[in-house]
Amino acid sequence: MQFLYSSLHPLIGVGIGHKWSRNSRLAKGISLEFLGEDKEDLIRYSKGILEKENIDYFVFGHRHISFSYKLSDGAEIIFLGDWVTDGSYAEWDGKSISLRSTD
Repeated sequence: MQFLYSSLHPLIGVGIGHKWSRNSRLAKGISLEFLGEDKEDLIRYSKGILEKENIDYFVFGHRHISFSYKLSDGAEIIFLGDWVTDGSYAEWDGKSISLRSTD
């Protein structure tokens, strides 16, 4: 099976992997939409860290949605999204971080 997959063009292989991953997330009930501050695990995690430390930015991948979210205490969370479909990335200019896209 590994040989068969490795013989595919990367665009085809990545497409198959992305579709498989998406179906897996949907089958497990994992949403690709923003669930709200109280239901997003990474936001709740960040708030817990902020109770102990002062942090300006949290940067997360793996959530497959790209957006920036400001918390009430001024900290910001960057969700990097999915580079395959969004082409999104974070850029640090030495003072602040911003979410960018190759599109």
